[in-house]
Amino acid sequence: SPFKEMCKGFKFDNKFTEVRNGEIVEVKWSKGESKMDRIANCEMFGEGNKKFWKQLWTGNLKFDNSKVLTSKIKFEVPKGTKLPTFILLRTWGVSDKGPQCTIVT
Repeated sequence: SPFKEMCKGFKFDNKFTEVRNGEIVEVKWSKGESKMDRIANCEMFGEGNKKFWKQLWTGNLKFDNSKVLTSKIKFEVPKGTKLPTFILLRTWGVSDKGPQCTIVT
């Protein structure tokens, strides 16, 4: 399908298994063969992807001639969150031609 071609190979390549609250980590995106031109954000979800917690990073990181992008984000869960807990990250790849690709890790 045309949509699958738009997102083909787009990855949010992060294999975190344990991160401490307040820790700053580097995250990585790969363009692959996708039509994505830039990364719009990185969001944190809790409770098994049921509850949006916060934007960890937002901006306009452009692939330009690069196939890989990185950015540093700070993991901070909302006050009162019982730790340890399971979280998910969601990111948006954006194409200047329209479609967007979303990945959850």
